[in-house]
Amino acid sequence: MAVLSGVTGLSVTVRVDSNALKEYPVPEDDSNGTEKKITKYIEAQAGAHFSIQAKINRCYNHQYCGKGIYIQIDGQDVDNVIYTKTEVKSFVAIPPGIRGMVCISDGMPVGSGTTWTKRKFKFSELTQDERPASSLDKSIKDKLGDLGSITVSFCRLVVTGDRPGSTQKHSLANCESILDFGAAETTPANRLLGTAKIDQRDSPLATFVFKYRSLADLKAEGIIPRSPSPIPLEDRPIDELNPEEMRELLKRQSELLQKRRESDIQLKTEIKRERDDSSTIQGDDNGIEVVEERSKKKAKIVETIDLTDD
Repeated sequence: MAVLSGVTGLSVTVRVDSNALKEYPVPEDDSNGTEKKITKYIEAQAGAHFSIQAKINRCYNHQYCGKGIYIQIDGQDVDNVIYTKTEVKSFVAIPPGIRGMVCISDGMPVGSGTTWTKRKFKFSELTQDERPASSLDKSIKDKLGDLGSITVSFCRLVVTGDRPGSTQKHSLANCESILDFGAAETTPANRLLGTAKIDQRDSPLATFVFKYRSLADLKAEGIIPRSPSPIPLEDRPIDELNPEEMRELLKRQSELLQKRRESDIQLKTEIKRERDDSSTIQGDDNGIEVVEERSKKKAKIVETIDLTDD
């Protein structure tokens, strides 16, 4: 669960199947944020639907104004929820042990007036472009900088009243995101509120950023350690091997033994060939005679001296 040291009473999680995704800190050479901003990495499983859960509990100190929760994915606005001052005060007044206010967003509302649908959030596959950044123009660089990120911002505000329901809220046509969206589902009409912001969107009270990556990319970026190389079967104690590993080990040893036998046979064949090549062939008019050259050893000559007189 991501929490801030500078703003108490707020927390955000990204969930799949109601389970909070494990969060990983950013590397030491990257900024982990400030007292009002925190960044975490999460693992994204392509094709999985996810939701964003924001909580306000009794430790929250800014209860005398309304609250706006703004959600961006890949730099695009996808949802926002507004709470009045009265609602915020009721959340803070919840007794200890009660979880407080929980805001869950699991899709992007699309529509206007009384006709609304929701497209559920779904992770898509992220692909990395190896082109140098210098080859991209500034507008593309700015968009790429936000890809693979979920940003949840909290802003203090004052609710000024209802806003005309004919105002369009979101449109998929204007959403430039690599995120997938599920099929449209009919949803109740949203109540649109007019607000006067105390904290502007570019300077919110609190910001939570989640950078979503595949497991392979998390390892490649050094966010989580790579899987250790497996110990070869030959180096492991036999008592620790399971039946399948034992069969694999015997197979390898059998193949190694067969290669050694073949190597020995080949070596003997080459030695025999060298011996055959050391013979010479002499020919004359009557026929061919094969003569094998043998190494010639010098005979030892022993001289005998007769010491007896005749």
